[in-house]
Amino acid sequence: MEIRLIRGRVVWATVPDPQGRNPKSRRCIVISDVDPVNPPNEATVVYVTSSINEAEGDEYVHLQYGPRCLTSFVKPSAAHCIGVYKLPASAITVDRGVVGPAYIEAIRQRIDALGDRVVVQEYPFPGDAMA
Repeated sequence: MEIRLIRGRVVWATVPDPQGRNPKSRRCIVISDVDPVNPPNEATVVYVTSSINEAEGDEYVHLQYGPRCLTSFVKPSAAHCIGVYKLPASAITVDRGVVGPAYIEAIRQRIDALGDRVVVQEYPFPGDAMA
């Protein structure tokens, strides 16, 4: 089955934390530009967390949530912008949610503002048994 990746799509992917440890399946958001005519074979994502550490509040972009929200998040959640992951489409499972363009722009701006604090990790990740 073809995975339909679009910018803003909520997906599942096994990614480590920003320190490169604790790989697990996490909900992520596609933040890369995607050509709808030529589906990509990879995507850039950030992961979504509901464990928000307000001491590091500048690392997060809070997302919409609620029972009828298009994101499919039912509790307070945020994009953790300190970790950026580049994955092949084969390592991604599409979820049912989507994040609006204004949030994607806020995520990209936050990543730019964080500068050298952002950790970009490319697949396969060290210690990833699935790769």
